[in-house]
Amino acid sequence: MEFPIGEFSRVARLPVKTIRYYQEEGILLPRRTDPDSGYRYYDEAALERARVVKKLRDLDFSIAEIRKLLAGEQPGEKGAVLLQRKVLEFDKTIDRYRTARRELEEFAAYERRIEARAAELGRSVAERFVDALILGGYRVRGSYEELGRYIGVVLKRFGRWAAGGPFTLYHEMEYKEENADFEVCVPLRRAPPAADPPEADTAGGAWSVRTLPRRRCLVTLHRGPYEQIGRSYSRLLAHARSAGAVSRLPIEEFYLRGPGMLLPRSPGKYLTEIRLVLK
Repeated sequence: MEFPIGEFSRVARLPVKTIRYYQEEGILLPRRTDPDSGYRYYDEAALERARVVKKLRDLDFSIAEIRKLLAGEQPGEKGAVLLQRKVLEFDKTIDRYRTARRELEEFAAYERRIEARAAELGRSVAERFVDALILGGYRVRGSYEELGRYIGVVLKRFGRWAAGGPFTLYHEMEYKEENADFEVCVPLRRAPPAADPPEADTAGGAWSVRTLPRRRCLVTLHRGPYEQIGRSYSRLLAHARSAGAVSRLPIEEFYLRGPGMLLPRSPGKYLTEIRLVLK
């Protein structure tokens, strides 16, 4: 399967600007570039490499260090195999790599578990109609790391009318580390009184109370920490592509189990429902 750069950004959890920079540096290349449009297309091998590069960057490796580490990569080599081989090499390096070694081992183990469950996960996408709902939302441009804070703001504003847990609407396909366009929402039993205005806001966001109509969606459940949710997006988008389905924004994420809910200290048991709304 191939992903255009916008979808690849969402699946790999990398901004388009960063993907283009990594291409310029020769560490993350598209499978092909359309000669007429110039559009870049990425495949599963590029996705494997993107996960490795992103993890190494999270550990403060420089571009030059990453290029050196990836120099011995074999064609078709899985991320878990490459990372495990690098773990053995890190045993011979200076002390600052010891923490990186432990984190890479954990990351490689997770990769192996996911690969072992690939067939099962591939069957976990369903198409269904979801009912209309009234939502109270707060749309803002910012960082995804601020989602938790905005959930608290929305619950404080609409909590007394809430009819369920929070969810987020993503109004763009691209994954962005800054200036992302998203809306934190909560379902409502009914619209709050018009005479009950929101408190003053300093983030520059927009409050909204409106109805999401009944809609046809492709739905999948993501089990595990939010930083690994790109895998669930990958199989959801792959299913849509294979079925010839056409989606539209926003993308919906419903938090069924997460921080502050039933298992606040168990990220491996977080449960998030992702909905891709179909045209």
